[in-house]
Amino acid sequence: MNDKAFAIFAISLVAAIGSLFTVAVATGIAAVPPIAFIVEHVALGLAIRTAYKSFDGSNPVIDFMEFYGWKSAEQAAPPSDAMASAI
Repeated sequence: MNDKAFAIFAISLVAAIGSLFTVAVATGIAAVPPIAFIVEHVALGLAIRTAYKSFDGSNPVIDFMEFYGWKSAEQAAPPSDAMASAI
């Protein structure tokens, strides 16, 4: 997964939505959204980001435990039909 591209996309999206809200409020078309609306959308965005990151098969709990040394990283076993020189 390309985290740099995702970060650029996310920042661009947040800037575009922020600009849209700013123009809408400044021109009197809309009012400032309530804080609950903003919190809800931030939570949904983080949930989507978590789902996006989980597609690579990672487990944040296991990653946390491995980072702090509470669990050793598991080594992948070679395929049973692998040649001895490849192992």
